[in-house]
Amino acid sequence: MAFYRTVNNPMLSPTNDGPRRSLSLLSWPGSTVQKLFTTRKSKRTIVPSQSHSEIKSKKPYYQKLALKKSKTVMDITEVLEEEEEQEEKQLPALAESEEMNLPMPLPVTRREPSIYYNGMLDTLDQFPTQKLAWINDSSFAPELPSAILSKSDKPILLRKPHMKHQSSAANPRLLEKPKAMFYLRVLNITMPSHSKAQQYRCTVQIQDQLCTGSYVNRAKNGKLTSQVDLDHIFLLEMDQPNLVTLRIDVKAPKKLLGYNKKRKDITIGQQDFALSLKPFAKQKHTIKFQHDQGTFHVNVVYGSYMNEHAQLLIANQRLHADFLTIYIRGSVIPKWQRYWAVLHATKLDLYDFEYKESKPPQTSVPLHALKSVFHPALSLDDEETVDVGNLGLAMQFMPQVLVHQTKSSVLNYHRNRARMYVLPDHTTSANTWEAQLTYSASLIDEFRPEGLFLKDTTPHDTQVPLKLLW
Repeated sequence: MAFYRTVNNPMLSPTNDGPRRSLSLLSWPGSTVQKLFTTRKSKRTIVPSQSHSEIKSKKPYYQKLALKKSKTVMDITEVLEEEEEQEEKQLPALAESEEMNLPMPLPVTRREPSIYYNGMLDTLDQFPTQKLAWINDSSFAPELPSAILSKSDKPILLRKPHMKHQSSAANPRLLEKPKAMFYLRVLNITMPSHSKAQQYRCTVQIQDQLCTGSYVNRAKNGKLTSQVDLDHIFLLEMDQPNLVTLRIDVKAPKKLLGYNKKRKDITIGQQDFALSLKPFAKQKHTIKFQHDQGTFHVNVVYGSYMNEHAQLLIANQRLHADFLTIYIRGSVIPKWQRYWAVLHATKLDLYDFEYKESKPPQTSVPLHALKSVFHPALSLDDEETVDVGNLGLAMQFMPQVLVHQTKSSVLNYHRNRARMYVLPDHTTSANTWEAQLTYSASLIDEFRPEGLFLKDTTPHDTQVPLKLLW
């Protein structure tokens, strides 16, 4: 019968109530010591435990160090010592984290910016290509965090605003045909490290619409400052000049005695942006807010986008000028009257054909209700058809322009088709006038508000002179 020398179990802590259990160090063929006997419930009862690799993965690291330095484990192979040395080199922060009983830090992954939008679209990929390229453009400041959102594998949903007042409609009015878009990206907030507030958020308001961001925790940024990485993008469509307000709020702390569910946020500061319907390039700006808790710096990027058609319409660009003869109502009978006509994006000015633009226009025709331009077909059976020949054109307006007429002001009131008949001088002029008037009609239709002519009244600045309509 073979006898083996005995050693104390290194996994057992010493006790004062008697000798410690001893354990025979067995050598199984083909390997060194593969299993140690230990216990969890009672340190006096010896039961088979996991393999050494399983014990090493579950035991605290300070016990592993103690196991390595103990004089009673000199018989453990050098292979285990080399493995522990490699662990110390590969994971220098492991000992500290396990001694403090803390989980290992997870890798930091950058989240995509949150996008808020007050228009009719639901996902980012529905934007026109040119507009989406402008949103993603960051060439003006390459050092900024990238916000290229069009390369995402999944469609990026656009968050919608809510109404400021309870009495307002449940769903805010979303612009169907905006003329401009204001871009605002709130990057981060820097503040003194002694600030007590932990959670911050930003809110953007345009008219009665509110876009409220989510709370973001602050993090240390050096010894004296902290930083909150918000990274919210606001895309605000506009059809008229507007005032946009950016507000930074802090989540109010809980009360020491009890919990106040109705506690309100604390406003650090707010910044107004007075916007007109004009495009301007993106620019980086730092907004400074003074508060009782210190000085807060908010880093933002903002700009305004307008496509080429919107710019022509807003600027009322001059498109064409030439002689034009127009069929008008006279005091007794209709007549053809010659003008020097200047076509703008939204109106047609008629000047005296001799003095041209040296004098003010005699008549101005708003084109907000212009639908189409065509060559009218001559029908001998139709008494209301005006014979304009092969060169003549008909400008068809929406029927709502007739609502302000009375039977006494216009003959054949009930049979008026809201048409304006024009006659260019020659074929080349006719082709040019047809193309330019059609282009103007398309510009107006692209940005015409849906509710402009839904009522029984027409805005004063869109009324077409009665003497020109047939």
